[in-house]
Amino acid sequence: MSQILYTKEIGNHIRSLIWTNLQASLSLSTSQLGDITFYESAEELDNIIPAVFLKPETTVVAIRTQDLRYTVTYRFRAVLVKTFDVADNVIEDKIDAVNAIAELMFNNTGLSGLSLANAQVERSTVVNMEYNPAEEGFLVLLRGNFVAAAATIEVVTHTNAP
Repeated sequence: MSQILYTKEIGNHIRSLIWTNLQASLSLSTSQLGDITFYESAEELDNIIPAVFLKPETTVVAIRTQDLRYTVTYRFRAVLVKTFDVADNVIEDKIDAVNAIAELMFNNTGLSGLSLANAQVERSTVVNMEYNPAEEGFLVLLRGNFVAAAATIEVVTHTNAP
């Protein structure tokens, strides 16, 4: 049976693109396929940020009945988390960070370098950018000086004909 779903492979490729291209400019300590809600305290999170968490979201599968190929649409949420000081330009920093992620993805719409055994990437694009994402509510509960910004990335693949 041929592989149809590539969530980990695509997610790790995007994570790697972010790490390789934005580590220095965003001062990242880590970039991971994960979610900030896995961290239970400000101390745990403080040890690994600034960070980008790439969280898989909805995946939609459609079959093309004429040739029995699948079209799979993946969504990933790239969430930047960092600390801030009162004197920081927090809003401008969040805009710059999300724009850097978006521009990187706009320049990698085919996810070059990604090899999938039974599929090819049709396109990858940023479909949403948030400067005050819902994740900030979680960060407030941790009682740290954390802020977040997010971009939603959509990747469409097609499986090869059987």
